[in-house]
Amino acid sequence: MLNFQKVVIKANSFFINALFLALFIIGFVKTGYSQGLGNAPYSSLGIGELFPTGYSDSQSMGDVGVASSVGIYVNTINPALLARNKSTVFSMGMLGQYKDLKTEVKKQNGFSLNLNYLNLAFPVGKKWNMGLSIQPYSYSNFKATNKSTILNDTGKYITDFSTYGGINKIAFTNAFEIGKELYFGIETNVLFGQIERKSISQNQSDSQFYRIVFNEQQSYNGISIKLGAALHHKIAKEKYLNLGIAWEPTKSINGDKQKIAQIYDSNGGIVSDPDTIKSGIVSNKVKIGSSLRFGLSYEHQLKYTLYSDVSLNKNSQFKGIDGKNDGLKDGYSVGIGGEFFPSFASAKFLKRTLYKAGLNYTLTPYSNVLNGTQVKDLSLAFGFGLPLRNLSLLNLGFVLGKRGSTNNGGFQENYSKISIGFTLNDRWFVKQKID
Repeated sequence: MLNFQKVVIKANSFFINALFLALFIIGFVKTGYSQGLGNAPYSSLGIGELFPTGYSDSQSMGDVGVASSVGIYVNTINPALLARNKSTVFSMGMLGQYKDLKTEVKKQNGFSLNLNYLNLAFPVGKKWNMGLSIQPYSYSNFKATNKSTILNDTGKYITDFSTYGGINKIAFTNAFEIGKELYFGIETNVLFGQIERKSISQNQSDSQFYRIVFNEQQSYNGISIKLGAALHHKIAKEKYLNLGIAWEPTKSINGDKQKIAQIYDSNGGIVSDPDTIKSGIVSNKVKIGSSLRFGLSYEHQLKYTLYSDVSLNKNSQFKGIDGKNDGLKDGYSVGIGGEFFPSFASAKFLKRTLYKAGLNYTLTPYSNVLNGTQVKDLSLAFGFGLPLRNLSLLNLGFVLGKRGSTNNGGFQENYSKISIGFTLNDRWFVKQKID
């Protein structure tokens, strides 16, 4: 009878978990959120720029963490290490960016702030953990104006180009401890979203002031996976060597595109009915390149951890709805970082605070249009994990970086990012014992 009661309790707990996760998804999807981190020229290529894979805790250490075995926050870089969490963890984060964008002749700056992630992870058994998260996967956000003349025409033409939108990701993760020191995980991702590209042209010398609008709407949806493995090897008392690897195979998702042309007068009235270019919707498979990430860390338990990560990205494999690559090239990223734990047992706030820092160098998939030189990105990060109760944390991360150069007609971006995240650890869905 007792064994039967235990089975019932476990079944009820699993049902409650599933119900909570379903409500979690429905509530967040209905709420929605805007995407983007300000005006970003390169985000107009491909499916846009990718958001950081890691959460606030890893962003403040140079985007490292594929070999992070610290079980007080969720590791989304390597799905295998979700199995290190021994309690239910709820994470939520915001990401903001201030950017100076300039060319040799122009300069622009701005600030944006967006919801970065929501995540819920919990143990199903002693060696099996599950997690559910939703976050932006990519964003496209760019605006530009071009003034020109047409051959044998004295008129001045102005064209406004803009692109907006992105792809979202819902991730369902299962992680397992498959040996005393070995972990394996699989993350199943549902990708969906829309990107809108618009071009508005007008002859400034035309007394009629007609505007020609070309609107291209792109929709994406599909499923992808990420596999991860990790080793948590004890080398001395309270000292560990951690190895981690995460691999995302080439993705093939569905893509639809529709182009519409329309003419408006100066008052915004419609002069012509919408004209669908190339007969309706064009559908095709969109190919997104694979990525391989590996790293190691040295951990002195509850004292400090040092990290190093390397990521290889096959961006040249990309093919859009129209079958084009958009000039994207293979790239890589190298990061080093660390976190220091003065004393979790201390009653003093500053001694219970986690201190983090890191460096990251990335060879991006983008190139200078004039000389083909690939754009480089170098950033410095630091942050804090401010203690709450039950090993819960308020994570604050700061990143200072530079990407690209104004040489040969290129763009240079000097940016400052701030990430704010909550990591709440607790024992949810556990039946209380009453004496």
